[in-house]
Amino acid sequence: METRMILKECLRWVINNTQPSFDIKNSLSEDCLKNLYKLSKAHDVAHLVGYFLQKNQLIDSKTEISKIFKKELNIAIYRYSQIEYELVQIREKLAESRIPFILLKGSTIRQYYPEPWMRTSCDIDVLVKRNDHKKTMKFLEDKLGYKFVVRGSHDVTMETQSGLSVELHYQLIEEDRCPDMVKILNDVWSHATIKEGGNCEFVLDDKMFYFYHMAHMAKHVLNGGTGLRSFIDTYLLNTKANVSADNNELLEKGKLKKFALESQRLASVWFGDLQADEVTNLFENYVLSGGVLGTIQNGAVIGQSKKGGKIKYLLARLFPPYSSLKEKYPVLKKHWYLTPIFYLVRWFEMMFSGRFNRAVTEVKAMNADKEKLEKAQKLLKDLGL
Repeated sequence: METRMILKECLRWVINNTQPSFDIKNSLSEDCLKNLYKLSKAHDVAHLVGYFLQKNQLIDSKTEISKIFKKELNIAIYRYSQIEYELVQIREKLAESRIPFILLKGSTIRQYYPEPWMRTSCDIDVLVKRNDHKKTMKFLEDKLGYKFVVRGSHDVTMETQSGLSVELHYQLIEEDRCPDMVKILNDVWSHATIKEGGNCEFVLDDKMFYFYHMAHMAKHVLNGGTGLRSFIDTYLLNTKANVSADNNELLEKGKLKKFALESQRLASVWFGDLQADEVTNLFENYVLSGGVLGTIQNGAVIGQSKKGGKIKYLLARLFPPYSSLKEKYPVLKKHWYLTPIFYLVRWFEMMFSGRFNRAVTEVKAMNADKEKLEKAQKLLKDLGL
């Protein structure tokens, strides 16, 4: 618990310039620093903790742990520089090709951080219209030397010449998600307007922008967890961008209002002045037990609770819906009757890739004890999921 409290105080100082509520220096034993690094690294905020520790001269610059935190700081700045360079290229080339696009997630949220490099990203997320998707892929391959990596259920991952991932979306979320959520997100372009001076770059209106932010968080919560970075984003959107769940009818229609309100509350517990309660404590424990993308174990427990048991969850994982499968294997859009064959193809691909070990871990995690399942069911109910 001490590690969590120190992490909270470090992040509050970075985000709000709020002085710690207790003397952190006396708590920073070698073991504590190691645990602090491990937890902050799991949530991709180790660079923020390192920034706090260095600025407040709480670690000796010659120690090994100091060097590790400094490395995280340098990596974050380097990643930001890489992303900014590629964003310039993407903007120029897509404008040249007259392809409308929207930048998503970190590319738009980092402007609200005290320093833009503080908001790390693993990749660049770009949305284009479905009819422009193949053309955009080819254009990025021809003009920027990007390489195709893998096709997902609603996007394609490409790799830049420097090794950075670019996720090229043609829709914002998988079709097998909550139908109310999917319906709203599939109407995303009606909530987009041309960016001032942006040529072909569009931006989302506040309500759709926040709805997508919450939908993306909810997806990760259901898949095993979402990191603390999502709650920093939420807090800064609430306090700096003045965007929240208030008067957002899209959240009501998409059945995400309760989740959005509880997410805002947890963000305020961590970075504001709100006191924790039973729901935020349960939510916090779930978030902190995972990492930036959650854990397989958490996902399996939540999945069983959502599907109503181990067998139903296992069948859902073995046989994903056609709506999801056809996006991964586009040939099924014209030849739906090949669906059983492509279930086999999917299984063989999993057997001979890194996903096999993940699947084994997931099956083992299905043997969750009764207490974990009950907590997961309560959390889902409390969050409206």
